[in-house]
Amino acid sequence: MRKVLMGWATCALCAAVAGSAAAGDVKDVKERTVKGPTMQAVPSSRSVSPGDTLTVDVFVGNVQGLGGYQAAVKVSGGDSGQFVLEKLVIDNARKDYVFGEAQVVKAEAPHAGQMGAVRMNGSSDVPRMGYLGTYTYRVPLDAQGTFTIDFDRDPRNTFLRDGSGLAVSFQAAKAASITVGNVAVDRVDAEEK
Repeated sequence: MRKVLMGWATCALCAAVAGSAAAGDVKDVKERTVKGPTMQAVPSSRSVSPGDTLTVDVFVGNVQGLGGYQAAVKVSGGDSGQFVLEKLVIDNARKDYVFGEAQVVKAEAPHAGQMGAVRMNGSSDVPRMGYLGTYTYRVPLDAQGTFTIDFDRDPRNTFLRDGSGLAVSFQAAKAASITVGNVAVDRVDAEEK
């Protein structure tokens, strides 16, 4: 079971959902176009100090028939320092968890900055924002400036699948800006497009 999860965490979610696609072979997966699904990364704060901890919750909404997902969040920018990924977790006990109480297989791969889950049976309709997982970062002591939190837009790293394993088109909300130190705070919400 552990081998399955580790392989799946390195982009074999499509294989787990589709049942027949080769791990990492996303170019051969057929795409089902659905208008409206949105993924969003929501930081716990827009302004932090060196040495602080910052959490980023990941959500998806306005999607019908969600069978699986994989998310990869990245932090870039700043004048100095790099945020350090301390942990990532899929808390499927949360009331707003995207798959509710359905049986799932989940994978958390901190070394790759990826997390994902697949329903064992069926799919879920997610009309409002549903929780996918949480990233926890340590802000290094030398960090200064404005950092951007966004999804890794490579379709091998961040994707949605329906209950049949087909790719579900989605948009990522605009990136959030986090300031460290005395730089002005700016955050772009999903509603601003």
